[in-house]
Amino acid sequence: MGNLDLPEHSSLTSTSLHKLQDEFDRKTHLKECARFVTRHFDSILAATRREAPKRIQATVFERGLIPAIDQSERERTWEFAIGQRWSNLPCTVAGSWWKILAYQVPLFDQQMKNGWGYIDLLGCTAEFEPCVIELKKEPGADEKGGTTGTETPLRMVLEAAAYAVALREHWKFYSPHWQQALQPFDHEPRTNTTPTNFHLVAAAPAGFWLEWSPWTARGRNKLTDGCWQAMKVMCDLFARHGYPVHFVSL
Repeated sequence: MGNLDLPEHSSLTSTSLHKLQDEFDRKTHLKECARFVTRHFDSILAATRREAPKRIQATVFERGLIPAIDQSERERTWEFAIGQRWSNLPCTVAGSWWKILAYQVPLFDQQMKNGWGYIDLLGCTAEFEPCVIELKKEPGADEKGGTTGTETPLRMVLEAAAYAVALREHWKFYSPHWQQALQPFDHEPRTNTTPTNFHLVAAAPAGFWLEWSPWTARGRNKLTDGCWQAMKVMCDLFARHGYPVHFVSL
């Protein structure tokens, strides 16, 4: 990929986050990609707002937890476990969610996906602000005893951000559904108020984060100098625009 300011990448400066995440999934260019998002943040955010899907179908947050999951589907297994534990009990881990409200939430109408997928888990903070949770499984093992590749933390943030921007952009539609989901918690409805923050949560088992930690040999092999600093600068920018970023180890 090299220098992201080269002409062949100029078209990406106005690309929606839900498309950019696929372009920026290369582990060896995490720092350059994070810096690119930071430099072109305003135009990328504007493109995401323009392309945010406007849902018409009524059912939004009513998808309950699935009763049975194939244990080979690791991400779904984690989704179910997180939902089971924190749909009723509060989570007290700082920087995470307070309660889980729904899983696999579609922000598109069934016939008009246009590249948009599902929110893995939707939660709320103790202040009843939305938490868009992007979940990744632990790395698998290869035939030589090593680990198979994982998606990047950058991709997790960009994917969560795309969904959070879409929620904010059409909050007038989602707000009644949100208030209904909060009713079991005796929340005072604020139907006409858009939340100040839409939280982005990148959650994964500890084994995932070991692959990206600068304190492990595996992490050092994947990361170049300045990767996490570039990520921090980008995440701080998201936070200043109402999208605080949190990294959670399960």
